[in-house]
Amino acid sequence: MEGNVNTAPRPERSCNGLAVSSIVLGIIGLVLLLIPLIPYPLAILAIIFGVIGKKKPVKKGFAIAV
Repeated sequence: MEGNVNTAPRPERSCNGLAVSSIVLGIIGLVLLLIPLIPYPLAILAIIFGVIGKKKPVKKGFAIAV
């Protein structure tokens, strides 16, 4: 009887990890703006991840926000 339990199907979780990492790197870059040489690579990575994340059809809003 235990193997016959009806459970509700879980909704498919879809996220755009590159867009989320773009936002996170952009925020960290802004916070560390006063430290020399650290925010520049973070900003470059944030832009690259944002452009790549914008090409994915899932949750483009995160990528566009950056």
